[in-house]
Amino acid sequence: MAYQDPNEPLCQADGPLRPNVAALIVKQKKGETRLLLGERIDWHGAWQWPQGGLDPGEDAEQGLRREVLEETGLKDFEVLYRFPFQLTYQFPISLAKKFEPYVGQSQQYFLVTPKKGRKPDLKRAKDKEFRALAWVPFDQALDNPVWFKRAVYQQALDHARQVLLYLGWPGV
Repeated sequence: MAYQDPNEPLCQADGPLRPNVAALIVKQKKGETRLLLGERIDWHGAWQWPQGGLDPGEDAEQGLRREVLEETGLKDFEVLYRFPFQLTYQFPISLAKKFEPYVGQSQQYFLVTPKKGRKPDLKRAKDKEFRALAWVPFDQALDNPVWFKRAVYQQALDHARQVLLYLGWPGV
């Protein structure tokens, strides 16, 4: 499946959206704020942040903690901020069958940071969604995203940048 095929049609926006959480995991390094991205195991060269659907009966923060642990192996982290709104995107037609009856996702975003001394580790990750993890500067976060997530990722990064500047984080 080509992750960089912007000509592939998307699902119609009038169907149900899958409840989802997304984690912008940040840390400070040498006066710069860095964001954790994972290279997808199924789409070589496509990078994204941890995210996933909510399980039945699970609230957003429970889903956040489960998804971050499952995808990155990071257990101990602090929630810095919960977005006061959700962001949405539609799936490409080629993914629609996998996620039926959903046509896209409605994402609750969180800004989080690892607790002191804690690091993500794919060896501890239960889900094998990522082949590699990397801490990247904010301005490189959109270098290689899954194409149909680019617009929503830009919205999330723009809002996160404003929040982090307000909180006094350097180099965002």
